[in-house]
Amino acid sequence: MSSTWSLLERFEITDESGAPQFEARGHIGSQITLHDNSGREVADIRKQVFGDTHEVYLAGQPAAQVRHVGFLGDRYEIDTSFGPLTARGSFGGNYTLDQGGAPVASMVRQFSLREQFAIEIADGQNDALVLAVMLAVEAIHDRRRRRRSM
Repeated sequence: MSSTWSLLERFEITDESGAPQFEARGHIGSQITLHDNSGREVADIRKQVFGDTHEVYLAGQPAAQVRHVGFLGDRYEIDTSFGPLTARGSFGGNYTLDQGGAPVASMVRQFSLREQFAIEIADGQNDALVLAVMLAVEAIHDRRRRRRSM
């Protein structure tokens, strides 16, 4: 699956042909819900009150915790109910999500009138979980970037 999105309070996530697959609602800095084509909520991304950890819920059940690690550079550790994931790369542009060294997904930032991202998700992955985790990584990265510019 390949997806494109932009960081607005409500935006569609489309497949490579431009057909809507999911809709994200909420604010990247606090809580985002991910809905399928029928409008059913499939994922919920929440920022913990204290700290930068974001929690991902699938169908109301805890599925992942996403947090930044290290002082230099950007790396994110993701504990999921399906095993640990790691996000690495240039978070201003491109990064990958992997599990035990095997690629799960990659993201490329596309510059246009609206900020957009192209996501390539490996076959056999839970698309809603991967997209929710990547939204959480973007939320943490955005918050860290805003703090550095103050």
